[in-house]
Amino acid sequence: MTKTMVIEPVRAFNGLDVLMALDEGLFAAEGLEVQLARPPVAALTPAAFQLSRIKVKAPEPVVVEDARLEWEWMASWGILHGAFDAAAHINAAVQDAAHTGH
Repeated sequence: MTKTMVIEPVRAFNGLDVLMALDEGLFAAEGLEVQLARPPVAALTPAAFQLSRIKVKAPEPVVVEDARLEWEWMASWGILHGAFDAAAHINAAVQDAAHTGH
């Protein structure tokens, strides 16, 4: 019999043990289905963000692998849907023009 456990989202450092156990399938091995609670976006407030961690830097070309990982992360939260497609999601012509000044 499978039991479902819903846990609050965890910060990567504080919940590393939970995230690793989830990734390694240790909960499933014990018959537990773990779901991360997803707060509604409207529930987010400025206090939910650490503004000191936001860094401003000069724009640079998109690293396709980074874009794919970020897409998959947002898709896992239900923010984006479908598979990542670099040709469809990264406009190379606009990017090239932005970085060459033409």
